[in-house]
Amino acid sequence: MNAPTKIKWPEARFGPETQHWLPRNPDQALDHIPGEDGYPVIGNTLEQLSDYRGFTTRMVAKYGRVYRNNSFGGRSVALHGPEANELVMFDREKIFSSEQGWGPVLNLLFPRGLMLMDFEKHRADRKILSVAFKPEPMRHYAESLNEGIKDRVASWSGKTFQFYAAIKKLTLDLAATSFLGIPFGPEADKVNKAFVDMVQASIGVVRVPMPFTAMGRGAKGRAYLVEYFGRMVPERREGTGEDIFSQICRARDDNGDYMSAEAIVDHMNFLMMAAHDTITSSITSMVWMLAKHPEWQDKLREEMLAVSPAGEGVGQQGQRAERARHADPLACGALVHPDTPGQPLRAGAAAVGPAVARVEFADQREQVSGGGIEVRGQLGDLVAQPVRLCYTRVSGPPGSPNGAR
Repeated sequence: MNAPTKIKWPEARFGPETQHWLPRNPDQALDHIPGEDGYPVIGNTLEQLSDYRGFTTRMVAKYGRVYRNNSFGGRSVALHGPEANELVMFDREKIFSSEQGWGPVLNLLFPRGLMLMDFEKHRADRKILSVAFKPEPMRHYAESLNEGIKDRVASWSGKTFQFYAAIKKLTLDLAATSFLGIPFGPEADKVNKAFVDMVQASIGVVRVPMPFTAMGRGAKGRAYLVEYFGRMVPERREGTGEDIFSQICRARDDNGDYMSAEAIVDHMNFLMMAAHDTITSSITSMVWMLAKHPEWQDKLREEMLAVSPAGEGVGQQGQRAERARHADPLACGALVHPDTPGQPLRAGAAAVGPAVARVEFADQREQVSGGGIEVRGQLGDLVAQPVRLCYTRVSGPPGSPNGAR
């Protein structure tokens, strides 16, 4: 295979600090892989946003577990199935870059977040951040969460409302109090709005921060939070707060050095997004499943009151939710509707021949074979190609809302 033509990563669209990324390959480098490019410019983006499961089900049925897709501004190779999960998630040869996979989507909004780091840098920063998630800080967070949840749920009683909007507001407020240590009110509302704008921008069709677009609002939200967190770092470093922000500001590495203010700002931006957006989606899926299976509502209520009488909150007085026989399979069932149904990665220069050849699927022998990948034509090396790992469906135990059928 000839060396790929070097295509630069424009800063206006992908942000700074992309010089170390592998060069972009021309789109025609994936012409030989079966798939669909969708509409001009936007590709399959709208179809994926409207029904991701339906889109992937259709594509796998038509093209198999390895196919070409075009969405969110570029082409990629989608990999489905347990073998793909094993190859990519274990990544023993350190082939796949999370930074260069998520970067084109999130780099203008959440650069240098923990998920956008690779290998040794990821492990080093994760070790420093772990001080905020030790038992004693977690007990403090549980108390804060219990108090906020109890008060908000009580205010919902006897009312009709849109659950997603309500739970999103609650998780944002809880993240502001337990993560940032700021009370409910105008300041928390302003911070929350900035995060909402950033999350919405991450799936916006327009990928540059133009006026009156989701990405434009997201870029403004990030600028506000960078200034907000940045000026608070020295104060939190000198304080004794127990919230996650304060804990991270006081954390030190193995050499006894603090993280830089810039690194703390980037990590807090990403942690706040991860703290509320994923739980909002998963709890909404759980409530939707309970609405479809009303017989489980009474079971779950009885179980939760046994764990935490009168809604006192899990974690009070050393209580544990080990008796949650019904809550666990319900949570597993909600994973059928994952908040992040795929993981974009980028294959590095090591993705040559033998390593990639392990992607074999029992029902696709003619398309994917040993000794190199063949997908109705020669794929060759995946060097510098975007790869999207698509998660497999998870079913709960028999008898659960998503049990074996």
